[in-house]
Amino acid sequence: MIIREVKETQMVPRSGEAKSSLDEIRERGRIRIATTWGPTAEMYLDPETGEPAGVVGLVGRVLADDLGVEPEFVDLTWGEQMPALLDGRVDICLKHTNRPDRAFLVDFATGRLERYEGKIVIRHDSSIRQEEDLNYLGRLIAAEIGSHQEAQVRERYPNARLRTCHDAHEAMHLVLHGEADACLADAGVPEFLSLHAELSVLCGPDSQPVITSLDYAHPCIRAGDQRFLNWLNNWMDYHTVQGAFQRCIDRAYQEHQAKFARIMAKHA
Repeated sequence: MIIREVKETQMVPRSGEAKSSLDEIRERGRIRIATTWGPTAEMYLDPETGEPAGVVGLVGRVLADDLGVEPEFVDLTWGEQMPALLDGRVDICLKHTNRPDRAFLVDFATGRLERYEGKIVIRHDSSIRQEEDLNYLGRLIAAEIGSHQEAQVRERYPNARLRTCHDAHEAMHLVLHGEADACLADAGVPEFLSLHAELSVLCGPDSQPVITSLDYAHPCIRAGDQRFLNWLNNWMDYHTVQGAFQRCIDRAYQEHQAKFARIMAKHA
């Protein structure tokens, strides 16, 4: 394989050239991938084997295989992932969306992974009937700390109070128990609602869910490592064309659905 040939030749930077993380990863023999194990199909631990699963688990293994190294999944809260990347505790984040403020700090790959649709979760007995009802003093809206939804709450509903949570699962639980008026979330909303009939997503006049955002996950690395970024962009392009990423996403959701009850029981 080409990867093996490159490894055997031990390519090194030219004199005066900064060493790329790509070289460090291959010399180390593992790539450190940020993750937050939870109950969603994005990233969870298989309830039968305890092994990394979901989109991050599957895509992370493809990434490691193509680098000729082992994957090391570093379990962090969502809000810790970007700081861990910036200070060198992890090598890559796979699931962040490429917000302009984040792009000041890290370099995003141009390719896309999973699509996200942001939704507003409320109780059926809520007095909230339209999105404008959220932007009032006294409203409490929950969102996962460090997430796109946290920023959206601040921007879209400046009069409301924000409560940050460890993850989206916790945010939806707050709504379920009446401790928050609503929450913004994307991954895991359909599964959570299927377990809790008291909840629903806020719909518009057309009876369709209000979509607060449309995003895609873009892998990101520390800024300024052009060699690693070039390789990552090539890797993304290759596997997008080959269909590998979509197969990983489809498999992740199929396996998650088959094991859903046991996964949710672990996080109850």
